[in-house]
Amino acid sequence: MPTAATVLVNGGVVGTATPGEAFAFKVTHELQPRNELVIEAATDGPIGDVTLEIR
Repeated sequence: MPTAATVLVNGGVVGTATPGEAFAFKVTHELQPRNELVIEAATDGPIGDVTLEIR
């Protein structure tokens, strides 16, 4: 991420991403049968590629 970002799963904050670093969060406590992932970042343009890895 080029800027700090807040990561939410189903409306619950699971962590904050630091600019320029990869990030990972445990989200098991927020999971439901259907889920919504939101990455909130203040930026003037596209953030680039995003990869979601489910382990």
